[in-house]
Amino acid sequence: MSFLTQELPVSVEVAGIFYKIKPEFKNILRILEMLKDPLLNEQDKGELILLMFYAQEVPQDKCFIDAFFEFINQDKEKADTKGAPVLSYEQDAKEIFTAFYRVYGIDILNTGLHWYKFSNMVQDLGESPNLSVKIEIRGTNIADVPKEKKAKFLQVQNKLKVR
Repeated sequence: MSFLTQELPVSVEVAGIFYKIKPEFKNILRILEMLKDPLLNEQDKGELILLMFYAQEVPQDKCFIDAFFEFINQDKEKADTKGAPVLSYEQDAKEIFTAFYRVYGIDILNTGLHWYKFSNMVQDLGESPNLSVKIEIRGTNIADVPKEKKAKFLQVQNKLKVR
């Protein structure tokens, strides 16, 4: 799919049939938060994905859960996940909000952006001061920090670590 020339998906294909979905970014973020809940087992999480993501009742089948993950990854192969994560939608929520407002003039609290728009715009926030500093600190290899600054840097890096 060409992002610029085709409509953004409002359904996913599973076994040759299209199923309507709820592609709004806040819904996807709620699902991602739910997936981190340690009180839920894998079966509960799978059932909640089906309830929260699909706009219609779907069978409790792994292929529907896989379709959710393909959708949030925008049909790309799983990204390279080496190293610690550098962005957390939960921990960085305030910085993401202010960066969207500053860079794009969008109040994301009052919009229903499609997940594809939101996730691509987040990736392109670039030099939004607070967010980019956090991401840079999280992604810095401690070996690249001068010896005299390592202790302080590690302290800050641990404080900002994505949990």
